[in-house]
Amino acid sequence: MKIMIDYEKCAPCPELKCVDTCPWGVFQVGPDKKPRVLDAASCSQCGICENLCPTKAIKVKRKDFSST
Repeated sequence: MKIMIDYEKCAPCPELKCVDTCPWGVFQVGPDKKPRVLDAASCSQCGICENLCPTKAIKVKRKDFSST
């Protein structure tokens, strides 16, 4: 599993919804007022960050277990 943030799409939004709404505290605010992944291992893949991002800059790439 990997959390990807497209910083080209990610404008510093005043709400920082991804940081404030993540129930697992995966994100923190970076010095540029954009989200940074603090603890990807804690991500439960709930998709809240993807769904709430106004610019759709966040993607959670889930591991494909069907190929194992």
